[in-house]
Order: sequence, then structure tokens, then C-alpha cells
Amino acid sequence: MAAGQARADDVSHNATVRPGFRERVEAVMAARGREPVLAVRLSDSRMGFDVEGRRVDGTVVGGQYGTAIWRGLGRLAGAGLRVAAYVAAGGGGRVGPFDRPVQVRGPAGALALPAADAIGEARGAWLALTPSRAAVVDTGPTFLDPADAPEPQVVWEAGRHDRPEVHLGKHLVTWPDGSSLEFVPHDPTEARYVRGFHQPPNTIRWPGTP
Repeated sequence: MAAGQARADDVSHNATVRPGFRERVEAVMAARGREPVLAVRLSDSRMGFDVEGRRVDGTVVGGQYGTAIWRGLGRLAGAGLRVAAYVAAGGGGRVGPFDRPVQVRGPAGALALPAADAIGEARGAWLALTPSRAAVVDTGPTFLDPADAPEPQVVWEAGRHDRPEVHLGKHLVTWPDGSSLEFVPHDPTEARYVRGFHQPPNTIRWPGTP
């Protein structure tokens, strides 16, 4: 039963995160420094915020909803296409751009906000990690053929001196001001991929290393 579900998850994953996108993210990050790269395709769920000065949907208190509404409509249209790809792949039961929001917590002006905003604005968000850096990379929708996709763009990055702490097992990124971002892998197959690089209690076994 479990093996059958895993196979179904893999079929769905390959339809919505086409092979080749992860390698594109890894190549972009590798070009910025000779380090191993762990690239995680993130969920397209809307993020929930518990940050002073932000509404629960992440918009700024006192700001305008117009931009957020248009962005939300664009993400909804993309979600519809992903669901269609999922169904065409024979998936069922876990259609999910809305099933589990990423949680962002912190004080006003939280250090987590630039990364969270970058994820929220991306059309295909990846968390890319190296031993000295953390980044958010936008590949655009990953249900398309990678050959037709735009070049991946690094839309947020923290270097050696300001890299937040990443707890891979908890899917949690934390900053010195106490703010945090819970990242959610795109689907069960992606979550399984992430687990393969986690060594308790909190060590990352980097790709390509013993």
C-alpha cells in the first residue's frame, strides 16, 4: 500500500515538477560559489503570516489590496494548471496549493520578511542551500518543459555573514531576531527528497558528499 502511494506521488511530482528544473537551480547556485547545493521545490500554498504590521495574508497593514489581489489571481490560475497536470498524471486525494500554508512569524520588520516575500511573489519558488548561503530561486512554473522556461532568478540570498539557521528536519529557517519561516516542500515526493539529506539532530548531508 505504502509503495503504491509512493509511486503515485512520484508520478504526480514528475508532472508538476518536471525533471530538469532542480538541475537548473543547482547550476545557478553552483556558479555563485564552488559548494554543494541542496535545492528544494517549495509548496505553492499561500503563506500565513503572524508578523506585526502584516495581515495574515502577508500584505502590509494600511497598504492597498489591489496588487495582492492581482497576484492572488495569477497564483490561482497557475494553481489550476498544476491541478490539471496532477489529475492528468493520475493523482488524487492531495491536490494541494491550498492544503498547508507556510508560516512566517516575527516582530515588526522581521528579518524573515524579505525571504518570505520573495517566496510569495515567485511563480516557482525553490529554497536553495549551500554550506555558506541560503537563497530563494524562482524558476517560473515547473509543470512546463524546462527547455521553454525562463532562466532561474535568485530573488533573495543571504551570504556567509547573514545566513539564517536552517533546521532541515523541522523545515524551519530562523533569524537572529527570533523570526522564522516554516518552509513546506512541494509535495510528498519532495518531502521525501529533503529527508534524505537530514542527519539528526540538525546536520545537512550535502549532495555529492560521503
